[in-house]
Amino acid sequence: MNATEPHTELPGELATFRAVGAVAFWLGAVGGVILWVTQPEAIRNEFVAVLTTLACVAMGSVMLLVPWKRIGQQWLVLAPLVGTVVIAGGIANMDGGREVYEGFYLYAALSACYFLPARQVRLVLVVVAAAAALPLLQDASADSVVRWAYVATGAAMLATVLQSARSRVRE
Repeated sequence: MNATEPHTELPGELATFRAVGAVAFWLGAVGGVILWVTQPEAIRNEFVAVLTTLACVAMGSVMLLVPWKRIGQQWLVLAPLVGTVVIAGGIANMDGGREVYEGFYLYAALSACYFLPARQVRLVLVVVAAAAALPLLQDASADSVVRWAYVATGAAMLATVLQSARSRVRE
């Protein structure tokens, strides 16, 4: 399939991709609002908080409303990439809680690994590893390095196992 060809995965996969993306982004928006209500002191910058929440609302809406069958396969990678950027922005904008929210990177990798071709998965994994490494610029402690290694290697292992299982199921 070339980059401009419409998406032609197995029946139901595109609908599942859309549903998973929509739920993930809408839950991200709800989580952002809940954080504002329950822990406003943990938010460093209100503008970034609004921006990441609105990005979740926008992408959740796109996942539901865009006629995906009519767009090229190359555009599907935007969902996990935008998700990764939103996660990184949210983590950078919070005081504390990083160890909890870094696990969300694995969800972005998981959706990419199951629904996207290998070249797009590699791109998502590089972006996830880079985003997870951003906190190391301010905190290069052993704990931070271990958390980064957990996310980067966990995403890579997840990609390897899931893509192998997916190939076997399709055969």
